[in-house]
Amino acid sequence: MQQMPRLLRAMEAIGGDIAPEAVLERIVRTAAELAGARHAALAVLNEDGDGIGRFVSHGPDPAPDDGHEPLTRMLLDGTRPGPPARDGTGTLLVPVLVHGVRFGALHLAAAPGESFTDEERQMVGILATEAGIAIGNARLHAAVRQQARWMDGSLELSTALLAGDADEDNTLAVVAEQARRLAGAATSTVLTPTPDGGLEVVAASTSPAAGMLCAV
Repeated sequence: MQQMPRLLRAMEAIGGDIAPEAVLERIVRTAAELAGARHAALAVLNEDGDGIGRFVSHGPDPAPDDGHEPLTRMLLDGTRPGPPARDGTGTLLVPVLVHGVRFGALHLAAAPGESFTDEERQMVGILATEAGIAIGNARLHAAVRQQARWMDGSLELSTALLAGDADEDNTLAVVAEQARRLAGAATSTVLTPTPDGGLEVVAASTSPAAGMLCAV
């Protein structure tokens, strides 16, 4: 394969980030650059696997005759993984698997009047395999970081609860703060029931950004 150095650099590029969102964007951009595609997109299945959760695209919008319909159909119909498909119109459809499970698919469109070479199709197929590995690694890192945040939050909350001089208001404030931070939310509130059957806000936490918006 004459383009092996380019392929190796591309594989290294998509594995160089551990943030899931950054990995998806880098995969699409790298695939387009590797194959010289005019447009590239990664369609990701939703959590239920019965629809498209999102598209990550690179390059100009696709032309009407090489849009995302084939990509959507391939994902929802459960097309079996295989070599990159070619439909004769200068497009590629490449399944992306994560831990052997369908995750999404790459859709590449060549420039008008051009088509992808056999070597380009082969390289994109290899890149899609590497992309699945990179996505799996990014998910693992994200899960580890989330678990570490929950452990830190639990420790801080336990410390507040066990502190001899801790009062109820302070403890509930810690609960609200940790819940907001761990959930990545803008605001968090702690509610307690009232005698008349309603709910009362007894503690709240707001991120600095959200607080500035509220002030405005």
